[in-house]
Amino acid sequence: YCDPIHGIFKLGLKNWTMVDIGANVGTYSIACTKAGARKIHSIEPGKTFERLKLNIKLNNLENLISAYNFGISDFDGEMNWYEEENNIGNAHLSNNIKELNLSKTKTVFKKDFLKVKVMTLSNFFNKFNIQTVDLIKIDIEGMEWNILKNSENIIAKQHPIFLIETHKIMSDIVGYDCITPIFDLMYKMKYQSYHFNGKKFEKFIYPNFPMDTFFIHDDIKV
Repeated sequence: YCDPIHGIFKLGLKNWTMVDIGANVGTYSIACTKAGARKIHSIEPGKTFERLKLNIKLNNLENLISAYNFGISDFDGEMNWYEEENNIGNAHLSNNIKELNLSKTKTVFKKDFLKVKVMTLSNFFNKFNIQTVDLIKIDIEGMEWNILKNSENIIAKQHPIFLIETHKIMSDIVGYDCITPIFDLMYKMKYQSYHFNGKKFEKFIYPNFPMDTFFIHDDIKV
């Protein structure tokens, strides 16, 4: 398994901006400040938000990383944040835990959950006046498509690089094919799909996909 963070460094971006959706404790956000990012918007709706803020402070990165305590979805409102019992910080956003199919996993959720605010990516950009974005990382346990399906305007205007968790088992958990639509949209928007093998980017075509996928627009040379 190759850490996608190494792939971000290999991109060689200069003076760039990032939106980190599902920032957790800030691993990607903090690492990307070392890869030349000038501004990072880190989004984490759950209990790990306080640890995210603390890690940003401990690394003296308040001027580079802005942290937001809500989630991104396909609507503005509230959802439930269910944390895994044996994987602190890893969680699912859902309207109801009963909507998730856990029969094919060993996942066990804590009995208590949080009500968290969510908004669409477009409204997030508008509310916080985000004008440019070079890379969007999305790791939200099967909800990736919920974000992307209402974000064509951002994709068409910005052509950001995407790093998206494309975990095969997520479709089983959320109860519908949440992976195929991502690839269909990206290909329609003139993106190519890549895997970073630890040394270089390798292009592949769906359905032969890895756990984490880089989507890079045709305008960008890899």
